[in-house]
Amino acid sequence: MEKTNEKNGFTFVSILFALVAISITIPLLMYLLELSIYQDNHEDISVFHFFHFIQDDLFLTQEYKIVDNQLYLTFYDGREVEITKYNDLIRKQVSGQGHEIYLRNVKNFIVEETNTGFTIYISNLAGDTFEKTYTFHY
Repeated sequence: MEKTNEKNGFTFVSILFALVAISITIPLLMYLLELSIYQDNHEDISVFHFFHFIQDDLFLTQEYKIVDNQLYLTFYDGREVEITKYNDLIRKQVSGQGHEIYLRNVKNFIVEETNTGFTIYISNLAGDTFEKTYTFHY
């Protein structure tokens, strides 16, 4: 009569191997999970683009004036440009016409004159605030 060893189940070595495999893959999975978290920075980029648009307009500007938190630019070719807050937008109008949207989701738009130019303060609907100072030389 022959004895057969047909024991079903886990051995100590197989359980140890499974624990080692799990302990190696968990940190890797946590790292991949961190990479998959998406941070939306669309609002920040939009504000920085707005500041860049203002800088581009200032290269064409002969003089400027600030009235009631509105920025008025006079270009070298004689065009009058106004940059104003309209509802939750900041828009640009050329000679009182058009409606070019520079920035959306704006809560506050403040333009303050400084000794050498002006500073723009913007707060968006999410509560973030931004500021940029422009130096203007005649």
